[in-house]
Amino acid sequence: NGQVTYTLSGTPSGSGNATFDITVADKPCTVVLPVSAATGTISSINCNGATVNGGPAVQGSPANITGTIPYTGGNGGSYGTYTTTVSGLTFTIPGNWFVNGNGNLQFTITGTPTTSGSVTFPITIGGQSCDFSLNVVSPSPVINDLQCTNASISGSLSPNVSASGVTISIPYVGSNNQPYPQNSSSSTGVTGLTATTPSGVFGSSGTLVYT
Repeated sequence: NGQVTYTLSGTPSGSGNATFDITVADKPCTVVLPVSAATGTISSINCNGATVNGGPAVQGSPANITGTIPYTGGNGGSYGTYTTTVSGLTFTIPGNWFVNGNGNLQFTITGTPTTSGSVTFPITIGGQSCDFSLNVVSPSPVINDLQCTNASISGSLSPNVSASGVTISIPYVGSNNQPYPQNSSSSTGVTGLTATTPSGVFGSSGTLVYT
């Protein structure tokens, strides 16, 4: 009677059961060894050093953003999927393994943002925390029809006399109800004139008044 001693080498590819089918002197046997995943930890995580691909997000439009967040001091252990939802956007870090030392966490951001401005996702993983902020912009202003053929003009112009009290009113129909910036246009043909309308917010219909 006696025993045969095997020495293990190599690096386990994951957690679970490692199975060895062993044959000695034509006699087979099976040995199963459990491989336990170490709890993943890191020394620090740097949300301010993140890289972002596919942005910016636009309020009211589906987002599909990916990126990475660097970390230091990984112990080679595993971590589960981390997910959090803020203002209609879902931030996800898929479960994986920390490298030994410094590495990067992969993340995705999906969903439809319900607000504009800075959206902050609190992240806690590997025993460390940080806040990741994503800028969400307002959608560009859109109108369905600018009816220049129905424009009305008040006041009159004379050569070599400064324009005063002259306006052009142009109706529009249909919009996405978004703010629009000041708009100006310089004259051609008879030059020297500039028509300007102030910033505002589009309604379902309305009139742009140029001075």
